[in-house]
Order: sequence, then structure tokens, then C-alpha cells
Amino acid sequence: MNRMKLFPKTFLYTLFLMVVITLIGHALIYALMPIVYVNQKESIMKEKHHEMVQRLQTMDDNQMKSETEKYVQQNQVFARLNYNGESFVYGSVYIQDIASDDNSSFSFQAAPFDGKSGELPPNTIESENGIKNVVLYPSAEFIRTEETFTSPLGESCSLETMITLQPVSEAKSVVLELLPFTLLICLIVSVVFALVYSKRLTSPITHISKTTERMEKLDRQAICDINSEDEIGKLAENVNFLYKSLLSTIDNLQKKINHVSEVEQLKVDFMRAASHELKTPVTAVGFMLDNMMMGVGKFKDHDTYLPKCKKLIEKLSEMISNILDTSKLNFSAGDEEVQSVPLGKLLTQVIDPYLLIAKTKGLLMEVKLPEVLTVKIPPDAFSKAVSNVLSNAVNYTATGGYIQVYTEKHKLIIENECTPLAADHLEHIFEPFYRPDFSRARNSGGSGLGLYITAQILTAYRIQYSFIPFKRGMRFTILF
Repeated sequence: MNRMKLFPKTFLYTLFLMVVITLIGHALIYALMPIVYVNQKESIMKEKHHEMVQRLQTMDDNQMKSETEKYVQQNQVFARLNYNGESFVYGSVYIQDIASDDNSSFSFQAAPFDGKSGELPPNTIESENGIKNVVLYPSAEFIRTEETFTSPLGESCSLETMITLQPVSEAKSVVLELLPFTLLICLIVSVVFALVYSKRLTSPITHISKTTERMEKLDRQAICDINSEDEIGKLAENVNFLYKSLLSTIDNLQKKINHVSEVEQLKVDFMRAASHELKTPVTAVGFMLDNMMMGVGKFKDHDTYLPKCKKLIEKLSEMISNILDTSKLNFSAGDEEVQSVPLGKLLTQVIDPYLLIAKTKGLLMEVKLPEVLTVKIPPDAFSKAVSNVLSNAVNYTATGGYIQVYTEKHKLIIENECTPLAADHLEHIFEPFYRPDFSRARNSGGSGLGLYITAQILTAYRIQYSFIPFKRGMRFTILF
């Protein structure tokens, strides 16, 4: 039974329950019907018997006889009136029902009073016309009540009323005859009801089960239909909510996995590029030192080539420092707390060193900062990002060129005069060690990491930015 599916199991349980209820109901009807019938008849008979006695107390003998006969005929009972030493028997229940066509012969199916077969009891007067045959059944059961009263003449009288229980036996026989048919009908009704009930009960549960099987396979179209507000409907709602939460968690995990994969790939690409960039100055320094040590050709002039070696070493040190900063950035970006800081005050500290560098290189640098503008940014990380942009602008602006730093609503804009970059260069400008003009970039001291670091910082803190050309050069915009 435990291995059966829900629908047949529910159907069998329901059918069994209804069959048991039907059997118990029929048994109760068969057992209780006689008791209820007898109690009801006895209560009614006593009530009417008492009313009859009350009326008889006010009548003379003739009226008593006629009234008693009417009472018997109306209520279909047996009665015996004891009056003035005489006994008058009245019985109309079966005389009326079993009369012959011409009303000439009658028969009793039961005799409530004492007597021998075929004879009326002593001192009994035949009050019904046409009684010719009396069939006695002494074993018949009756309900009896008797009450004495005093006539208007002061004589002691009594009225005894009996009602046969033969109809109860007949009714029980009828119930037994009808029992197979009623049981069959109830069984058919039970089967139909059990089928309908089981189908209605198990259908939503089956639907939820099939839907969860689809959910197990991560079918994103799977959803439980909610057709009610009961516990099953609540279950379907909870399953849907749980599945949505699961999909959301899976999506978030997938995004994190993709992000980690991208970061790892970026690290690999960065280390490859860094290795390539470091290899060139290291090879150059090693080559010059080897030739100076061996006194080969022009490298005998140590006074000329030692300063060049030192310059390459300094450049290599700066490049290593930038690489270390970039590597550290991959692990700590986003860790600095975002604060509300005055933008003008922060940028003044960042820009001051570049004003001196621009003046030294013969560049015109104009700065217009807001007096009152507070933004929510990570101060140190943001300062480093702006510093890299300014360094890039100073390095790539020719002597006599123009650099402008200003704010426009919630934008920080840094512009510098230069040859605008072509679209194919802009696609790779934020990649590590990328230089639009390699020969000029190396000679001017650029490492190709400035814009890469800036992009990493701004992306980590979800700060929007853009780097686009305009008619006089390039424009870097940061949006708050």
C-alpha cells in the first residue's frame, strides 16, 4: 500500500471509509428503527389515550360506546372499555385493512386479549358489524396502556388501549429485502464520489510533483499553478517562491563564477604582459653591462652608458612599482569605505603636483573646481584614479598644449590637447600596457598602466566614466 501512488491510495481509503459509513448507517437504521418507532407510537398512544379518558368522564354509557368506537377507528388501535361490569372490545386496525370486497368477512392477524382460538373473550360484545371469523395470534406483541376513571353516575370504569407491533416486524422485513439494493446504490455512489474526491484532492498535488520534477532539471518555465487559498495553494506558492529564490541564487553564483573567471583571466593576461614589458628593459640593461664589462666597442665609454643603465633601472623600478600597485588593486578594490567628501578640497590636493609639472613642461593648465560640492566616493582610491588621468594628460600633451580640469553639474571633466585617438585604439585603451604610439610612449616614460588602474578603481566602486575624443584632443569624464 505504501508503494502505491497517491490517487489510487486516496481512492481506496475514501471508498473504504464510505463503505464502512454506509454499512454502519444501514445497521443503525435496522437496529434503531423499531426502538424509535415503538417509543414514538407509545408516546402518541398515551397522549391520545389520556385525552380520550378525559372525554369519557363526561359521557353516559351509550356515548361512551360510540365515542370509543370512533376513537378506535380513527387511531387504528385495539380498545377494551370496562363499564358497569361489562367489557366491550373494539378492534379496527386490521378489520378495515383486510376486509373482503363486500365487507362480509374480516379476520384478525393478532388478538390482543385473552381467549381461545375462534372465540371471543368472555363478556365481550361484538361491536363491529359483520365479524364472522376471528383468528387469534397470542404470540403477537402489543403496546398497552390502561387508565381508570369515574363515570358521571359515579361508576368505576377503565379504558385499555393496545396497538400491535406487527407493522414493525413487517418494516424490518422490508428493510432486509431492500438492503441489497440500497447497499448496491450506496456502493455505486461511493465509488463515484471517491473517484471525484480523489481526483480533485490529488490533482493539484500531482501537478506540484510534476512541476518540482521540472524544477529539479532547472526548467525556468516551471511554475506551480495556484488555484486555491487552502494549504495546497499555500504549498504551491511556497514552492514557487523557493524556486525563484533558488534560481536567483544560482544566477548570482554564476555571475560570481564568471566574474572570478574574468578576474583570473585578467591576472593571467596581466602577468603575461607584465613579463613582456619587464623583459625589454632587463635585457637592455644586461646587454649594456655585459658589453661594458668586456669593453666591447662603444660600450667602453662607461661615462656614457652607465647613466643610461641607471635610467633604465629607474624606469624598471617605476614599472615594477606600478605592477605591484595593480596586483594589489586586484585584491583590495572595493574595500575602502565610501565617504561624503568635498570634491573641490580633495581635487586641489591631487592637482597641485601636476600644476608644477605642467609649468615645467610649458603646458597651460586651467583648473575650475566647485566651492561647494560634496560627493560620496572612496577618497584614496578616487584620488589615485584622478591622479592617473592627470598624469596621462600631462605625458601626452605636447609643449605649449592646453589642459583643462572643471566640473559640470555632477561631472568631473579632464581635457587635454592632443591628437584624438582612433576608434581601434579606444577599444584597447584600458588594457594593461597598451600604448597607442609605442615608440613615443616608451620615450615619454609611460608604462601603459595608468588608464588600466583608473578603469579598475572606478569599475570596482561602480562609478561611471567615459574617455572620448573631441575636436582638440581627448576628454575623460567621471559621473557621480
